[in-house]
Amino acid sequence: MPASKAVAAPTTPEKAPAMAALSAEDRFMQALQKMLGVSELTEDGMRDAIAKLTPEQRQQLLAEGQDMKKDIMTKKENTEERKLYLKEVNRSADENGMPVDKDSQFLGTKVVAFMQTSSDDIPHSQLLEWLAATPYLVKAALTEARDASASAAVAADLNEVEAALQLLRVPGWREGEATATTRPPYVRRNLLLLLLYLHRERLRAIPIAESTVAKSHEVVAKSRRLLDVFFAFSMQSGWTKAVLATTELQALLVNGLWDHADDDCHSLMKQKLHAVGLKMPRISVRATCKDVTPGEKVVLKVEVARAHAFSKAEAEAYSVAQKAEQAEEARVAG
Repeated sequence: MPASKAVAAPTTPEKAPAMAALSAEDRFMQALQKMLGVSELTEDGMRDAIAKLTPEQRQQLLAEGQDMKKDIMTKKENTEERKLYLKEVNRSADENGMPVDKDSQFLGTKVVAFMQTSSDDIPHSQLLEWLAATPYLVKAALTEARDASASAAVAADLNEVEAALQLLRVPGWREGEATATTRPPYVRRNLLLLLLYLHRERLRAIPIAESTVAKSHEVVAKSRRLLDVFFAFSMQSGWTKAVLATTELQALLVNGLWDHADDDCHSLMKQKLHAVGLKMPRISVRATCKDVTPGEKVVLKVEVARAHAFSKAEAEAYSVAQKAEQAEEARVAG
């Protein structure tokens, strides 16, 4: 009987994608080993090694791993690898105080429930309520409550802010609407700190402790991170109303204003821009879509043009003001 000869098995269509994914993984591992100068890496060793890379090395490694990530995230046969990847991403995000998948899913559930019962735009007050109740922000509030040595929002300040919001008839705090007695304590705390920041110009007469102001800035910073994540989640889900509501709320949080349609907010925005040497922008929006029959998907094309007219000196003044604001935010956060 003639000796058997080893031959390469033919690649079937079913195995081809798996081999492509393996090739992408091999390229990533080879790049990592070359960068670190080692021939073998354990899972823990690889995580520690990546943490020690310089920013330039991380960028290079990221570029090498794009093919592998694309295969993992898009190919059906990589379901288990995708679960492991997302689990690791969520673990790392949780350890570093960042939002995770369950936060987007929590907000997504709220958005779906809203859209099933209403054809209106999502109110900012509603989105703020949902943000305040996310696991991400509730966890931060619980951590504060359990750490007796940490600075905290002063309860008397929150009571003063709540009373002022009721007098101002802010949505969610008017007579007959949801009150602090129907909101869980940590949701109430988060929401009041967010509203303190948004309505600070209207609440100047109320003396607020520095620790409460610091916590307000902290909750706003966390909310902006969460909105960034939810924006991507909404884009992927095709939720136009959620995308618009998220974008508008982000703008209000950035500028410390409570309503983009309020005349007082327009005046304050002019003052803020004037203080840094900018003029009010000229914005034009154009939206078009083709007629469709029932059941077809609508493709909506939106074009936004935003124009500022300012001199070189005004641009430099704006840059200086931006740096000062970032330094102040870093000081408060620290």
